[in-house]
Amino acid sequence: MKLKRGFNRTKKQKFFWLLFTLFIGAVVFIYSFNDVDFREFSGLFKQTNYFWLILALLLIIFYYFSMSWTLDILLGKDNKASAWGLIRIPFMEQFGNGITPFSFGGQPLQILGLNQAGIPVGQASSISLMKFVIYQGMIVVAFLICLIFGYQYVADHMLSMTGLVIFGLVIHILVLLALISIMFFPPVTKKIADLCLKPFPFFLAMIKSLQ
Repeated sequence: MKLKRGFNRTKKQKFFWLLFTLFIGAVVFIYSFNDVDFREFSGLFKQTNYFWLILALLLIIFYYFSMSWTLDILLGKDNKASAWGLIRIPFMEQFGNGITPFSFGGQPLQILGLNQAGIPVGQASSISLMKFVIYQGMIVVAFLICLIFGYQYVADHMLSMTGLVIFGLVIHILVLLALISIMFFPPVTKKIADLCLKPFPFFLAMIKSLQ
C-alpha cells in the first residue's frame, strides 16, 4: 500500500511538472506573439517554402539526437542511462536556457536530467563541463575560420566592429583556457580562485568549511 501511494505521488509530481512546463511555454508563446498580426502571419505562412521548413525541422531533430549521442560518448562504457533518459536531457537543457537570463539554467537542468537518468551528481557535473568545453572549443574553431576567411570583409564594411570582433575572440579563448584549467589543473585553478576571492573573506571561510 505504501509503494502504491509513493507511485501515485510520483505520477502526480510528473503531471504537475508537465502542466508547469506547458504553462511556461504558453506564457512565452503569448508574450512573443503579443504584437503579431495573425492575418499577416497566416498570409506569410501560406507563402512559405515547406521544403526549407521541413529541412529546418529535421536539422533541429538531428541536433537534439546528436546532443544525446555526445552525452552517450562522454559517459563511456559505464553508461547506465537509458536511451530515453539521454534523449530528454537536451530538451531539458534548452528549456533551462529559454526560461533563465543569459541561459544560466541550461547546465543545472542538464545535470538534473543526468542524475534522473541514473548518473551520480559528481559524474554528471563532469560530463556537463566536458560537453561545455567541446562546445566552447568548436566556437573558437568556427570563430578562427570565419576570422581568417572573412576578416577583410569585416575590415572593409564594418571597420568600427573590427576591434570588437577581436575582443570577442580573445574572450572565447580565455573562457576555453579557464575551462581546460579547471578540468586538467585543479591545484592551479584552486590557487587562482583563492586569489580572486581574497577580497571576499566570507566566501573563502564558507568554502573552507565545506572542504
